[in-house]
Amino acid sequence: MKNLIITHGDVDGVICAAIIKARVERIGEDIDVVFTQPFLINRIDYSSYDKVFVLDIAANNKNLQMTKDFINHLGQKLVMWGDHHKGWGNVPTDERFIIDDKAKSCASVIAREMSPEIQSWIEAANAVDSRQGTTELGTLLDQSSKVDLSDNSVRYYAIDFLLNKNNGSLLYQKQREYITIENKTKVLVCKGQLIEGVFVIDTRGETGFDRTQLFMLGYKQSPFVVVLGELNENIETTIATNLLNINLVDVFGLSSGAPFRVGLDGDMVQMAIKKLTCLR
Repeated sequence: MKNLIITHGDVDGVICAAIIKARVERIGEDIDVVFTQPFLINRIDYSSYDKVFVLDIAANNKNLQMTKDFINHLGQKLVMWGDHHKGWGNVPTDERFIIDDKAKSCASVIAREMSPEIQSWIEAANAVDSRQGTTELGTLLDQSSKVDLSDNSVRYYAIDFLLNKNNGSLLYQKQREYITIENKTKVLVCKGQLIEGVFVIDTRGETGFDRTQLFMLGYKQSPFVVVLGELNENIETTIATNLLNINLVDVFGLSSGAPFRVGLDGDMVQMAIKKLTCLR
């Protein structure tokens, strides 16, 4: 029996993959892992697999039909789809879908066992994904993966580290390298501008910085941070807030996404500022 995990490449997605991989390997079956994002999921080739687990992948708010089509094409191969993002109301689901859009992480949604080790994984996923608090494990996984976001080998290594298959030396090495990225991020934040109460950072043409930390540092200037940058060679505007009573998915009329951070195609900075100013 051939199994496949399709998961997000962030800390929560890595931890989700480790949880499911541990369960499958305990029953003597092999399982592969691929990393993707909601708007790229239709590029995954799962044809040679018998069972597929989809983890920490939201409904595609840029093309909801893509998500629906992908689910239909998977058919009975789909064993589980676990997620914690908003936007599933318009997607037909069944008992295979474990969705809790109020959860801090997908890992906390799919975890069925709470041994001390698994509990530390959940706490790490919760801290990193919700941006509330920190844990040593969460910081290690987060920083080590950001030295080269295109390097999935670090993510595979992290899964094996969680499963006690290596000593984590590569992760600690990458974490030490992260200091250069951290410094570049601080420089970009220093170039940011406070416009009508919204902190705006322009990252177009820039590389080697930590997008998440841009927002965390930006919050020291305003509870609303807008980052203009590039994603897959296209201009994208990312809007974030640390206000728990604000749901950006609703504010910007999107079909799905995380309530505290959303992405819009193109340069939408002025539109975002106008909408966010009305919330203050």
